[in-house]
Amino acid sequence: MSGTRGAGGATALRRRWGAAEIAALRADLLAQSRVVRGPHLLTAPWGTTPDGWTDLRGLADPDGLSVRCLTLTRVDLSHASGRLRFHETEVTDGRFTRVVATAGSRLDRRFERCDFRSARLPGTVLGRRFVDCDFSGAKLRKATLGENAVFERCDFTGADLTDATLVGGRFVDCVFADLTLSALSHLHRCAFQGGRPDPGPARLTRCAHDGTPLPDAWAGQPAADQLEAAYLRRYVAAARAGAADTLPLAPESP
Repeated sequence: MSGTRGAGGATALRRRWGAAEIAALRADLLAQSRVVRGPHLLTAPWGTTPDGWTDLRGLADPDGLSVRCLTLTRVDLSHASGRLRFHETEVTDGRFTRVVATAGSRLDRRFERCDFRSARLPGTVLGRRFVDCDFSGAKLRKATLGENAVFERCDFTGADLTDATLVGGRFVDCVFADLTLSALSHLHRCAFQGGRPDPGPARLTRCAHDGTPLPDAWAGQPAADQLEAAYLRRYVAAARAGAADTLPLAPESP
């Protein structure tokens, strides 16, 4: 795998992106979206990585990256930061290693053989199909699923799904070793074939494994009730002080 190790290398990759480079990429994305058939070939300001991937490493766009209706392959976005919005886009052999995405990001349509290792994707919407993708060590706090999301042979080893809400997902032969779930995580109407996660404190409702319904469970309900009560106390105090708008919309795990 190409990429730059260490915080210093990631910082150097981000600093190379100025207004001119970002404007050139936006123009290329727009031009490519007008091409009806893919694959679409982006022209990165930095050309390609040593192993021939489109070099978008360290992309730091204050307005975020918006990709619409493209078919891309061999694109390296390692260490990118900001909001990621992929709409009706297919990515094959993509690198999102150690990206730092802001809340409100969306990865939508199809991602195959993509590397999300150690990526930070808080509050990201994941949909609709992920095939042979690696989410090991990824931070997916408060993540949600797009409609009818499917994950095939994906690796979630060591991933953090604290407070995530996974509704209607289908997981086929995925790996869930050392997965982190919280009392506020909720798995609802999910179907697991092959591997399945240990829900731990998470809420599990109307899920199935290999076609057999799983019993509903919520071992963390007492902890969730405590978090909700504490949140309500903070909200009341903030409302009295005229600062309720600064609080999150729902309780959060520490």
